[in-house]
Amino acid sequence: MPTTADVSHGRRIVATLWPMVAVSGLVVALKILARGWRRMRWWWDDYLMLMSWLCLTVASAFLTTATTYGLGRHIQFLDQAERHAVLRLGYFAAIFSIGAAVWSKVSFALFLLRISSSGVTECIRRGILGIIISLNIMLVAAITMILMSCRPTAKTWKPELEGTCLDDKVKVAWTVALAAYSGVADLILALLPWKIIWYLPVKRRDKFGLAVMMSLGTFAAAASFMKCAYIHEMVSEDFIDGFMLIFWSIFEPTLTIILSSIPVIRTFIRDLVRAYSTRRSSRRLETESMSSSDTRSAYTANNELVGRKLPAGADRGGPSTASESMADERGDDLSKIEGQENDNV
Repeated sequence: MPTTADVSHGRRIVATLWPMVAVSGLVVALKILARGWRRMRWWWDDYLMLMSWLCLTVASAFLTTATTYGLGRHIQFLDQAERHAVLRLGYFAAIFSIGAAVWSKVSFALFLLRISSSGVTECIRRGILGIIISLNIMLVAAITMILMSCRPTAKTWKPELEGTCLDDKVKVAWTVALAAYSGVADLILALLPWKIIWYLPVKRRDKFGLAVMMSLGTFAAAASFMKCAYIHEMVSEDFIDGFMLIFWSIFEPTLTIILSSIPVIRTFIRDLVRAYSTRRSSRRLETESMSSSDTRSAYTANNELVGRKLPAGADRGGPSTASESMADERGDDLSKIEGQENDNV
């Protein structure tokens, strides 16, 4: 008889996964809405960001389903069919979570490459291309390791089958190396905006704000490094272990999706605020113009009666013209970043 209490972390896992999926999904939706609002074309980084979120959602769905079979519980309380189901679902969740993490980074790297102006050195552009290529190689290597970890493949979730598997120490060491490189790539991509944005045709204040926001990718790097500390849980023989590994595996791509979308969403929200302010100003000026027109009509009629002429310029709607000119003078320098058609990519 088992001496350990039958506790479950399943609800805790689910309660952690789906808020992250929801928030990142909202960010992706806002980014798509921003593209439609400004009638801008989609780029490869946009498609990859969407693919990353879809992978994140699928991975979370697999993990959620696994909790119904016993993920988050002590393995001794599960029957053989439940153990097989948890291992099989975890197998597919791992593949999709890796895809989410890598594609979110590649998307951000492509965005940096796209906004790189002619002033950015060729060395930096080649460095970004190198990161993109290496991240995709890492994706292929990680998925290959998962697919080839056992022969036959079914032995991955049915340990009792005849066959061979990679040593657990090899799997842990390989996965730690990949996660560490992922963190280094995040760190480099977080620092590059300071160099790239300097050459963009925007105001100095906007340059600083954008660079700071895009440098928040250092938190994604921290998430990658934190994940390294819990990778040993992937070879644990008890399903109650692994919560922290699951958390960091989902949190990393979630954070990358959010942070890399901030520049687009910031511009979108600013455009909405300006459009709303302009509409209110237009309505106010229209009301004032109508009131002024009524006054001028009465004044004209009165002068016609007494045989006087209107003062020069009295029939011109002057006050609104100055206000509209001031509104038109407000530049939209920040939108040049997303609106530019960079032929370098």
